[in-house]
Amino acid sequence: MRLQALANYASFNDQNLVKRCLYLFGALPTSSGRITSNLFTGSEPIPDDTFLYDYGLFFISTLYDYYQQYHDKETVKDLFLPAKRELAQALLYLNEQNLVELKSDWPIYVDSGNNFDKSTCATAILIYALKQFISLGQVVNEDMTDYTNKLQDIVEAALNNLYDKKTGFFVSGKNKEINVASQVWMVLAHILTDEENQQLMVASMKKFYPFKDITTPYMYHHIAAALFESGNNELAIKLIKKYWGSMLDLGADTFWEAFKPDDLDFSPYNNLAINSYCHAWSCTPIYLLKKYYK
Repeated sequence: MRLQALANYASFNDQNLVKRCLYLFGALPTSSGRITSNLFTGSEPIPDDTFLYDYGLFFISTLYDYYQQYHDKETVKDLFLPAKRELAQALLYLNEQNLVELKSDWPIYVDSGNNFDKSTCATAILIYALKQFISLGQVVNEDMTDYTNKLQDIVEAALNNLYDKKTGFFVSGKNKEINVASQVWMVLAHILTDEENQQLMVASMKKFYPFKDITTPYMYHHIAAALFESGNNELAIKLIKKYWGSMLDLGADTFWEAFKPDDLDFSPYNNLAINSYCHAWSCTPIYLLKKYYK
């Protein structure tokens, strides 16, 4: 819902559509507070039994983006508690080092490609969402001192344990893997200086592009966003033209759920017939260009 909402703000700007979706997700958490990754709407809404660490946290992000767009304080008040409960669940997965340590009962998505370690992404996404939650708390006049202190602890842990100053890259997992997704999400989390973020994304493009393990416009969106956020606008535009433009060159009139330029038969379901060829998370160039390209 998060990327779809961003594209909506840059196009039809339908406030009620996003608001309705936020209330649907916020109204149907588990008893512990986790928010589902999907909802089915029919005669009555039914939450899916799929739960993903990043998707749950992005409920906070979507509420934050919604407030930035419409300044609807009442909706933030209504949905602050579901956001708070979701965050409380996410914080339980911090280990003694204050880094996210995921377990099999709550995996993370990041991208449909699974040939890279995603643990550093998890910590970065928690930082990203926690910053937004603190901003939402300030909107509704909540005391955010404990959350601000926790944020500082997690950022410090990430810099001390995940950032390799010799290489200038973030590492991930027990084998200290270096992958593009970790760099992108740490840039979006803004724990380095602006200059360091710019250098990191330039180095990441040199090291990883063309990307071997990234399979969806969903993750390409975040790469492009990180390039824009770090001041690498020309690289971001080139990436958008090359990636989304390649789908157009192949005959697309809507953008696809999954697309690997070096493997046109890729399917996250191992069956191309199941892939979506008009997918909501793939439509974000309109948002990226309107927000960043001046």
